[in-house]
Amino acid sequence: PACPVLLGGRTVAESCLALPPTMHIAGRAHCDGSCTDPTDPLLSRAAWNVSGPGPHGIFSLFPACRLDHTHCTLAQQRVSGKQTIGRAELSALVWLTHCAGAFEVVTDCLFLQQRFELLRSQPMPHHWREGVNGDLWRLVQRTDIVVTWIPSHMEEADVEAAGFLMSDWEGNRAADVAAGACAAALVPPAHVVACRARQLAALAVVHAVIGAVE
Repeated sequence: PACPVLLGGRTVAESCLALPPTMHIAGRAHCDGSCTDPTDPLLSRAAWNVSGPGPHGIFSLFPACRLDHTHCTLAQQRVSGKQTIGRAELSALVWLTHCAGAFEVVTDCLFLQQRFELLRSQPMPHHWREGVNGDLWRLVQRTDIVVTWIPSHMEEADVEAAGFLMSDWEGNRAADVAAGACAAALVPPAHVVACRARQLAALAVVHAVIGAVE
């Protein structure tokens, strides 16, 4: 069984929380999500970020990681519920649907871009609301926002040749860096991670013994 510290940490990480304060946005916003240890449900920690035009940001991006002084964080937060990259990406878009203004959104999650494009022309399918991330889909408000896609982790030299805007590459990178830093700040303490490593090592020995017997 998992140690109480690991279970307690997961409970805290998955606890519910309200979305950050909304705002009026103009122009183009870029969103991204990040998740540490995504294959381990006891250690995974997820967060999201929305980056937008400079002076309207709530928090400046981390100075050492600044790529363009026109990009600031408009909102960021840990993920509530299961700590997955999918929930992180969706949470950022959900927050944007609560914001006012005439703006477009750029994401590097093609699956979600396609879903939000579908919402512009038809009602949300019932099974989205009842699925694994149904709690988040039920929070979607605006469905008129244009969401476009840019591939994740493109090389800078390939951006324009592939038909994408350099400004979108910079915005996506800014959101990616900030979301990653936010998720990294949620990682359990070193002694908890060490506890999990010992547990996994013990399980590996058990599985090896069982495999040898079979």
